[in-house]
Amino acid sequence: MRFFSLYVSIMLLVCLAACTSPDQKKSTAKEQTTIKYPDSVKLQLITGAINEPVEMDVAPGQHRRLFITDLSGKIWVIENDSLLPKPFLDITNKLEQKDTSGEIRGLFSMAFHPQFAVNRKFYVCYNAPTKISNNICKLVISEFTASSGELNTADANSERRVFELEGKGVEMLASQIAFGPDGYLYISIGDH
Repeated sequence: MRFFSLYVSIMLLVCLAACTSPDQKKSTAKEQTTIKYPDSVKLQLITGAINEPVEMDVAPGQHRRLFITDLSGKIWVIENDSLLPKPFLDITNKLEQKDTSGEIRGLFSMAFHPQFAVNRKFYVCYNAPTKISNNICKLVISEFTASSGELNTADANSERRVFELEGKGVEMLASQIAFGPDGYLYISIGDH
């Protein structure tokens, strides 16, 4: 057992040494927005305006726009490396109001319907107010529709609730939603 622990420790050190290369360019004060890694990846800050990003999505067949889910209740669009001035969806008024902390009063995830280009439907998961006095909130999965005339705007009034989960402690669960290759919407619920 002692030999195994020593072996694992040595392998971890070798892996860490292999991951850090002296050729990697260190970020300076002037270059905080761009970090370059040799031969593969370049990271560049596009915007610092989104306070609590939790997810990035691309609508099926629309790879020129990135959708950023912000924990504070908004979904933003980045198009041609620029953040659009208006959010795609703003549901801050639909979020839980008793607890003002971001992780309790949050928009956690979004998923585009596989036929989004045709039906303009997408789904979001968030904590909403509850009428049960012992509970802080309820977890909600809702369907929304993007506006037909304006691709970069969703209709906040088109909400159709698909799933709700109530119970003591649900405010700490968070969630991730995604469509599988079978076309079904999958909901993963668990501690954040």
